Amino acid sequence: MTQSGRMERVEWDERNAWQRFCSFIDYSAAEFAEIQYRLLCEQLSILSTSAAGQRILGGRQPATIDGFRRTVPLTTYDDYAWLSHPGGARSLPDGDYTWTQTFYGAGKEKWIPYSRRGLHCLMDHTMASLLLASASHHGDVRLSPGDRVLYNVPPRPFLAGVAIYGALKRFGLEGVLDPVRSEQMEFTERVRAGFEESLRSRVDVIISMTSVLLKVGERFERHMPEDTGAPGKERLKKNGRAVGRFARAKVKSAIGRRPVRPYDLWRPKAIVGWGLDTRFFSDRVAQYWGRAPFEVHASTEGGVMGLQVRPGGGMSLIPEANFYEFIPESELESARIDPSYIPATLLYDEVEAGETYELVITNFYGMPLTRYRSGHLVRFLNTAANYGLEYEFIGRSDERIDIAGFTRLDESTVWKAMAHANLQFRDWTMRREMGDGHPVLHLYGEATHPYNACEVTALLHNSLRNVDPLYTDLDIMLGIRPLKVTLLEPGAFDRYYYARLRDGAPLLDRRPPRMNSADPVIERLLSPAREALAGTA
Repeated sequence: MTQSGRMERVEWDERNAWQRFCSFIDYSAAEFAEIQYRLLCEQLSILSTSAAGQRILGGRQPATIDGFRRTVPLTTYDDYAWLSHPGGARSLPDGDYTWTQTFYGAGKEKWIPYSRRGLHCLMDHTMASLLLASASHHGDVRLSPGDRVLYNVPPRPFLAGVAIYGALKRFGLEGVLDPVRSEQMEFTERVRAGFEESLRSRVDVIISMTSVLLKVGERFERHMPEDTGAPGKERLKKNGRAVGRFARAKVKSAIGRRPVRPYDLWRPKAIVGWGLDTRFFSDRVAQYWGRAPFEVHASTEGGVMGLQVRPGGGMSLIPEANFYEFIPESELESARIDPSYIPATLLYDEVEAGETYELVITNFYGMPLTRYRSGHLVRFLNTAANYGLEYEFIGRSDERIDIAGFTRLDESTVWKAMAHANLQFRDWTMRREMGDGHPVLHLYGEATHPYNACEVTALLHNSLRNVDPLYTDLDIMLGIRPLKVTLLEPGAFDRYYYARLRDGAPLLDRRPPRMNSADPVIERLLSPAREALAGTA
């Protein structure tokens, strides 16, 4: 697959930037619904003119939302894989397409085409995230062309690379590293080079995996700038500006009687974090960087779908990104028991606070995914935007761990339990195992403190009881205490990353999955490290 076309530069007008990119946060429920209906009707009209659309829609062009949901089946990626085969792209609606890539399962590829309008929409929503992250109040526009962006994202054709590269071009922002040159670097090299280059001049915006920001902050706290992700001492000696900046930072830290922190060196206008751990690390990132990261909910299939619109809040759906439906958890359970069962969906005005749903999306702007089961689980909150409830992304439906049919743990719940127990891990993975005839919930983690496994097990078990009532029922009603913790040697996850890099694995397949890691992954994490201490609840 190849990238197509060039990204047009748009005229920047600070006076109308907020209205242009962030107006969605002021929509009423009626305006949200009207935009969804109008863009869906337009999409069905565009799609029905193409061979791909005829195949996806079954020759139908429903005139109402109810008719659309009644006659068009739910789909998965298997229903679109043929598009990425030779000749498949020619069946799309007329236009210029850019192909984005991701991986799933055991290194299997997904290729998703973005139309020109879809690509522009992606860039506009990326800009919305930057404006919201930098604003101190409604309508506050602090960004402008020429602002410098430090970004730690996968390269093109991954969606994050496409979005950032395009946003720099479209809005006249400057990358701290040249985007074309940085794409030739290995990811960890690119992270280090970006921070080193940032010491030569200002940084206005940071877009990064939240875990990277936390890791860099921890390195500074421990006076270890030579470690991964922080500037190297020897190279900094050749950088006069960096030496001066570090000297001033040391003065600030000495006055505060604390170690040097990143915010002594950089004062960005905005930090946008990606990764499900963003909200759980928010306070710690703010401690190191001087401001909390704003959260983005995005996927290769759906682009930027939701944004955090206020500090400490949940995310709000963007109605111009996709048409949204929601499969209730009870319907997911019915489909799990009976694979032939077709789950029902709800619309946005029908969801309830506190409930969990799988997100179903239909692309706009001539892109092909229709009633597509994203696998993303979202939980709606008690707080509401003008047009409906805020939400949080809690993980993927295929990455939950079922224990005795009582509880299905997701990544978000584990992060929440760790935060409540004040347990700090550099990285971790969890999976279901069997031991002595009983299910075991086994966490393999690399801690940042000298815990012992029994201590962590007891703390995390009690915290899971507090944050997940179904886990509590498992303990009380069945007497099952399934948690087991194995503490890995320092550097276990970095060794895994570089081993996978040597294997030629793609970037997104170089880290173990958080949930349900396979045997070869666990074996590689445990070796060649010494046997770790293990504890059980």
